[in-house]
Amino acid sequence: MQTRPVSPALGVEVLDFDLPLYWRDDELAELRGLFRDHHLLLFRQPDLPAENQVALMKALGLKPDGWKDGKEYGILSNTRPEAPNYGKHNPYLFHSDLTWKETPIASISLYAMVLPEESSPTDFANAVKAAEAIPSELHERLEEAEALFLIDFDGGDSRYSEETASAEAPRAKQMVL
Repeated sequence: MQTRPVSPALGVEVLDFDLPLYWRDDELAELRGLFRDHHLLLFRQPDLPAENQVALMKALGLKPDGWKDGKEYGILSNTRPEAPNYGKHNPYLFHSDLTWKETPIASISLYAMVLPEESSPTDFANAVKAAEAIPSELHERLEEAEALFLIDFDGGDSRYSEETASAEAPRAKQMVL
């Protein structure tokens, strides 16, 4: 399997691998190792059925998130009425997806249906590398610390707090480390 680094901090692009519904054990072992070591896998495969993407997540031992309609995937779009962010055209501030859930997701799988001419506003960060770089005295101070995570689906382009978010805004407290 041929790969190339996405950045020095995070990710590899898998260059020569189509995403079918089934994989050989050796292919899955290699993909698991790449994900464990690099935390982000990039496949450039247009017209990928959502079921194939979900099957790969499951084959890698990752649990897809359940959506309200019972599917294991959902659509985020500012142009499709079935999306929870429909009609919202503002970019989101820096965030971690779904940390506001009682049990946050361990990974996320994204598929771009439309790619803009200019670069995407989506950035990825290597939280594992960041956590490893925390000085020991700060790590000790944060061991018992909690953070409040919440989301208000009003565009995501402004900061809000527990006091300013709507009463319906999903929220959860999570351990910082």
